[in-house]
Amino acid sequence: MKDNKIESLETLRGIAFSGIFLLHIGFPIQWATLGVSIFFVLSGFLLTYHYLDSLLAWGGYRNGLKFSVKRVSKIYPLHFITMILAVAMILVPYIGKPALRRDWLGLGRNIILNTFLLQSWYPDAGVNVSLNGVAWYLSAAAFHYFMFPYIVEKMRKLRGKRNYQYTIIILILILQLILSAIALKIDSSWEFYRWIAYDMPFFRMGDFLVGCIVGVMYLEKKDTLKSVKASIVEVIVLIACIGITFWDNKSEHTGFISKIFNNWTTIYIPVAAAAVYLFAAKQGMIVKTLSKGKSIKHIGIKSSGYFLIHYIVIQYMNRIVIHMPFQVSNLTIGLSELVLTIIFFEIYHKIEPRLLQMNCIAIKK
Repeated sequence: MKDNKIESLETLRGIAFSGIFLLHIGFPIQWATLGVSIFFVLSGFLLTYHYLDSLLAWGGYRNGLKFSVKRVSKIYPLHFITMILAVAMILVPYIGKPALRRDWLGLGRNIILNTFLLQSWYPDAGVNVSLNGVAWYLSAAAFHYFMFPYIVEKMRKLRGKRNYQYTIIILILILQLILSAIALKIDSSWEFYRWIAYDMPFFRMGDFLVGCIVGVMYLEKKDTLKSVKASIVEVIVLIACIGITFWDNKSEHTGFISKIFNNWTTIYIPVAAAAVYLFAAKQGMIVKTLSKGKSIKHIGIKSSGYFLIHYIVIQYMNRIVIHMPFQVSNLTIGLSELVLTIIFFEIYHKIEPRLLQMNCIAIKK
């Protein structure tokens, strides 16, 4: 396993999380869908970067399960804590009041699926984004980690074969568009289509696989991208990011073809992949300038914790603001949610070593 880190990628991670956070606090300018694709692509890239040349024995479902558990266990205690906080928030309105049997059954189902990180496989928004809604990402990532031992073996066999990478990336994008078209034909409802093309782990394997391929490309060609060329490509990618995000958020997608391309995933994968490669190479002026920012890099380093905590903080704040006797500006609320997210993460960070130790003991048993 390669241990050296690519610090510039922390800046990209911080930028990606910022777009997601801005969406959840209701800010008019955000890049959440691009941010999610960056997270998935970055995950595949980093795993390939660290493990492609390792001497570990891969293959087999046992190795896949072991690898997935190992990766998820690092963040699982925080996932479990935020899930319990979400359950508590749901139960508060029922204090002293009768609840329907189906409410308890539904809550029990959601707790079980979230506990085992299976919620994103369920085709219902009341389940796949239930409790701490953003944990669907962790559910999808657990599946990707499970598949990685199979993927890395294939990547090793294909390594060095000329231009196969671009062919596979194009095939992945085409397959996603075909699956989107099939999903729309089966059920054109927004909820079902969003699950297929955004939340479902199998579909999001596209982002992850592209990240793995970009990882191989980087290892093979990381010294060939020069400063001037990288700067030009950065400008093109930045314009593409702005244009695609604007088109996705502002345009009305009513036609069948338009809906296929507006599946919240496929159109973002190429720019996410390019961004990951450019930030890893760190040759262009834009990346070099952004990488100097300590604040955004700090957010990137702690983004996995911020990601799970911020949504719970926002949900609790929304409940509190409703009952306030005075008006509070959206800016004040948003800044408060950011500050509270940071504070609660720092509190968790203090007790994290003990929780991880307990988690490791539980896994060994």
